[in-house]
Amino acid sequence: MTKKTIYSLLGLTLTLFFLTECKPGNYIIDRGCVKDEFKITFDDYPEITFTPDKFFSTNALNLKTNYYGPTDFRADGYKEVGLVSYKVTIERFSNHKKYYGRMAFFGVPNKPAFTNKAVASFYKITIPENYFEEARDGITSTVYEYYMYNPAVKFPTWTIWFSDVPLK
Repeated sequence: MTKKTIYSLLGLTLTLFFLTECKPGNYIIDRGCVKDEFKITFDDYPEITFTPDKFFSTNALNLKTNYYGPTDFRADGYKEVGLVSYKVTIERFSNHKKYYGRMAFFGVPNKPAFTNKAVASFYKITIPENYFEEARDGITSTVYEYYMYNPAVKFPTWTIWFSDVPLK
């Protein structure tokens, strides 16, 4: 084998390693649970409803997980090209008010240390009161959970965009 062939094979091996081991989103979180006083129903799949303290499996429900988080968390971030999100209805138990939105799931970087962190092991879905207060009169509120890789880098694990009127 020539030196050029050896260097080419080494380069190819390193490239494949970085593409498979270092690409964000390689670790797909499969389990989740609503940890709050509301339920989430998937509009296009009415048989899928997330209720408090009942674990669900995105894989068993055939819900797609995005490899990368959204680049836009603004009110219309769910429209980002290539982002898989689902139309949902959120019903609060306290006042039975319904909210309408989009929900997306995301993987996190594939690193063994991440699996020791709860946020990288399952989706914990909560929506603080102030987000419901913000989501009125047609204003869209965005809530998400993230895994903090380091203080400067955060990876979302799920995102919900919602309002008291259906999103366009």
